[in-house]
Amino acid sequence: MSLAATTLPAQAGAAAFVDANDYFVAEPGFSGLSLRGYYDALDSLKAQFDLICGDTFCEGEFSNLSSLGLDCSVNTATHRVGQCVWTFAGSYADVNPRNGRVSMTRHVQVCQLGFEGTSAELAAFLRAAGEPGYGNQGLRDVAIPGRFDGKALMDVLGDCL
Repeated sequence: MSLAATTLPAQAGAAAFVDANDYFVAEPGFSGLSLRGYYDALDSLKAQFDLICGDTFCEGEFSNLSSLGLDCSVNTATHRVGQCVWTFAGSYADVNPRNGRVSMTRHVQVCQLGFEGTSAELAAFLRAAGEPGYGNQGLRDVAIPGRFDGKALMDVLGDCL
């Protein structure tokens, strides 16, 4: 039974995109990645970002950048990835010396990863980039399949952040 038939009441002829979380729950066999594997890869990428943030992206105005999450969409009929984005948030505070009030400046940045390919290719990319035990090498060394000419996550995030 197909994913579209089991999870979505898709209209005839309409593309049915779902969040990658939902996709990997329903179709772990097609992509070769379970939901647990998907979450492990995302957790590893977040940890890699945290490791290098202070020396790279987290200098300047928003020194406390945090990953809010990496999200992708997958077409349930074609198993192709529609889009992947990584969202970050940061802030800084100003304290009024006369009354002690704190005012916050907040910023959210959505980085387009430019991934193009199938859910199986997404699974392979996430497994490679999220491989544990290599510090931040996944961010630096694993090329993103797609429209940014094989740039690594580090390069794409550098352009975005």
